[in-house]
Amino acid sequence: MENLGHEEPGEPYIVMELLSGQDMYAVLRESGPLKPEEVSAVMLQVCDGLAEAHAKGIIHRDLKPENLFCATQPDGEVVVKIVDFGVSKQLSGRRMRAQTNPGESVGSPQYMSPEQITAPSEVDARTDIWSLGVVMFELLTGKLPFRGPGTARICAAVLTEPTPSISDYRDDVPPALEFIVRRCLEKNRDDRFADVLQLSAALSALDSANAAGSRFVTARPSAPLLVEEEPSELSPPRPRRRWIGVLCALAILGGCAAVLGQGVRQGRIHVPTKTQLQQVIRKVPDRISHWRFSLPRRIPGSD
Repeated sequence: MENLGHEEPGEPYIVMELLSGQDMYAVLRESGPLKPEEVSAVMLQVCDGLAEAHAKGIIHRDLKPENLFCATQPDGEVVVKIVDFGVSKQLSGRRMRAQTNPGESVGSPQYMSPEQITAPSEVDARTDIWSLGVVMFELLTGKLPFRGPGTARICAAVLTEPTPSISDYRDDVPPALEFIVRRCLEKNRDDRFADVLQLSAALSALDSANAAGSRFVTARPSAPLLVEEEPSELSPPRPRRRWIGVLCALAILGGCAAVLGQGVRQGRIHVPTKTQLQQVIRKVPDRISHWRFSLPRRIPGSD
């Protein structure tokens, strides 16, 4: 069966994946704030999925724990899936297409970036990076960084209030991870990560030695090991990379030439004239004739 189409009477249908598990908000509500290594593991998976969407020009615009679903696979692995693209926007060249009014702010105010509040028609992929920063803050602390009694107060906090420090809530979060969260929550989008690939690279650089037993560490593809293959008689030999040695040799020769040139200009190195060279060459045969050669003597029984 195809993912979408029409039945024989003409009724349209769409087939969606059946997921088993719970969303990140339910996980947070049941178990409390996550360990730093668990947050990193979750976000790495989210970045992988979000990178695919951004590569196709799709901005989610409503990333929050409720829209990150922890799907349990038959083998027990947990895969974090991004769901609910209902208010997403697609960028196509210079034209922007959305399912909502271009001048209307859509999304959840607590997770909306400043530009999504003030200029919703001008948002780009970096608005999703802001939302991920809010999600990470909430998963680490159990609190939202910007709060208020109503939508207007929440939006005012997003636009004007500084980002709270995670260390005010707990003291076991690595400074590098807190820095990543703070950079995601820069009010000027030019100061955030340029894209989710940079965010993913920053998260990957964190020490994840304690994440081996995390419930969210799944089959995220790791870099394959490069194994040196044995040369085969059927395969042509690989060309050796000699260009590094050539460059080094040229650099040394260039340095020697520069030193010699400077010595000649300063008069410290004498360059013989043509007449002097001819005189030296004429004396070479006479000098060679006075040379004596002797072969080394072999000691009997030394062979």
